[in-house]
Amino acid sequence: MSGPTLNFPSSPNTNDTYAFGGKTWVYNGSAWALQSATLSTTAVTEGTNLYFTNARSRTAISVAGAGSYDNTTGIITVTGGVTSVNGRTGAVTGLAETANSLAQFAATTSAELRTLVSDETGTGALVFATSPTLVTPILGTPQSATLTNASGLPISSGVSGLGAGVATFLATPSSTNLASAVTDETGSGSLVFSSSPVLLTPNIGTPSYAVLTNATGLPVSTGISGLGSGVATFLATPSSANLAAAVTDETGTGNILFSNSPVIVTPNLGTPSAVTLTNATGLPVATGISGLGTGVATFLGQEPTSANLRTLITDETGSGALVFGTSPAITTSLTTPSASFDLVNTTATTVNFAGAGTTVNIGALTGNTNIRNNMVIAGNLLVQGTTTTVSSTTLDVADKNLTLAKGAADSATADGAGITIDGANATFNYVHATTAFTSSQDVDLATGKVLKVNNNQVLSATGLGPNVVNSNLTSVGTISSGTWQGSEISTTYKAAKVTSVNGQTGAATGFATTANSLSQFAATTSAQLAGVISDETGSGNVVFSTSPVLTTPNLGTPSAATLTNATGLPISTGVSGLGANVATFLATPTSANFAFAVTDETGSGNVVLSNNPILVTPNIGTPSAGVLTNATGLPISTGVSGLGSGVATFLATLLVLILQLLLPMRVVPIRLLLLLAQLL
Repeated sequence: MSGPTLNFPSSPNTNDTYAFGGKTWVYNGSAWALQSATLSTTAVTEGTNLYFTNARSRTAISVAGAGSYDNTTGIITVTGGVTSVNGRTGAVTGLAETANSLAQFAATTSAELRTLVSDETGTGALVFATSPTLVTPILGTPQSATLTNASGLPISSGVSGLGAGVATFLATPSSTNLASAVTDETGSGSLVFSSSPVLLTPNIGTPSYAVLTNATGLPVSTGISGLGSGVATFLATPSSANLAAAVTDETGTGNILFSNSPVIVTPNLGTPSAVTLTNATGLPVATGISGLGTGVATFLGQEPTSANLRTLITDETGSGALVFGTSPAITTSLTTPSASFDLVNTTATTVNFAGAGTTVNIGALTGNTNIRNNMVIAGNLLVQGTTTTVSSTTLDVADKNLTLAKGAADSATADGAGITIDGANATFNYVHATTAFTSSQDVDLATGKVLKVNNNQVLSATGLGPNVVNSNLTSVGTISSGTWQGSEISTTYKAAKVTSVNGQTGAATGFATTANSLSQFAATTSAQLAGVISDETGSGNVVFSTSPVLTTPNLGTPSAATLTNATGLPISTGVSGLGANVATFLATPTSANFAFAVTDETGSGNVVLSNNPILVTPNIGTPSAGVLTNATGLPISTGVSGLGSGVATFLATLLVLILQLLLPMRVVPIRLLLLLAQLL
């Protein structure tokens, strides 16, 4: 079965009309367009599809549940339900929901929260976090606390268990205060530290052991025991004259030579087995140096010219003057017969080439010119070839406009200009036939972006633009939101969405609103508040104020604490970071406990105070320095180091005997003289 056929007039004029079946078409110059018409029930012939009248629509409505409906008036009466919430009707918002946290409420002050809590501790602002910043809290007696980051603990009253005088010493660590704290010290005066102390006038008694390598000032006449008779006098005045009077078998005359660099006038050295002439002068180059090559003596002795140098060199290249400098001036061209030629050495990192050249030709007309690193062109770049290939992965163009089909005479000549993406077979080209851009692929706008025509939104991801007033849409599906611009729909015709609120019907009241703070609630205990908060620290009552009074808190490890007013910190367990046995020494400051605490002490026994102590039999090791002006009793046989083999015995006995025998005769062997020179 076929319907009626539209037969539009042929050769119509613009604005000609054509009516058929109650509809009207208008010719717009290129096609017939259907005109919209205002429909009314009087203009529609009723058939099997009935149009609605008030009577028909009212009989088609019914009410299920709490309420009634009068189909003669069309009024729906709602029974039960909620007519208002907190005095508000219509779309009520801003009510607190139990599924949400307290963050849904307006900002609440600590004072407002405190009026809700019935068993809080302290006053002031609420303290949150496991690392709060407290101003002047009273901590009471914490059951535990790690004070790694604490500061300001008064040593005089804040630490318990210190020995008598220890707090005074820690506050003012002087030798006097340490002596007052230590109960078994030796001596008095300033404290001596280090295994190499500087002592002024100590009385070291009779040391059980001492190495005096670096000591000075020992009086040879009284400070050394065990010397033979007369040896001290000779050692006190060791002159060459005294020795020369005793020596009878010397060689030569004049002064004795003491030194390995003597001044000799005209010696005959013969042929030395070795000699270093670094500071020698007057050596004749022609006869005084052996082993020189042919022509070398001439070059060295005469004018060192390029010709003389060329004469002595046997494998030179080229001729002419010698070239010096890292930047020589070459007057003619550099040429090479080699197939490969390195013009610049491989170590130069900056090369300036043809700086004055206005026309520079590189390479032949064929082949490739390779540039191995980045190239910066200060002028313009002109490519006159037929193909320009860019193999880089990123192409950055600073110009704001990229011109394609440069020089095209008209639209037809520019036909096909655009962009082609190889591999994806995607194109975006200008088509002259439609005078428009044509894309071979879909255009996918990012989230939040829209399609515009003349800066007017036409289409977005979810709907038409607000300026689109004409459309040929035949179906819009289900309208879930939008703006109704017809006459207002009375609440009589809207079903009740809420039947009750917390069991209340009618004007429901007593509900919290998110616009108000937490003070709208009844008093809340700390336990109830802890049940609401999901990330609290600790348990018990809520703490207010930055200076609360706490009884036995467990502070954990505060990131910072000022303990200026704190007391009662036990030295044995309350201070971390002390060295081994330091707490014991601070509690009982004896020399023995001090020795246990110090890890690099010297010696043992009681602590030594004063820089002039009286020591009984100390072992002073090897002092770095010492003045033994007042020392006596150094045994020559064992107390002096560095003596040759048998020298101590010689000094004690033999030297005195020989001198006693030979001095009256004024005869002293030269070897004895040399031995004494070595000793001095």
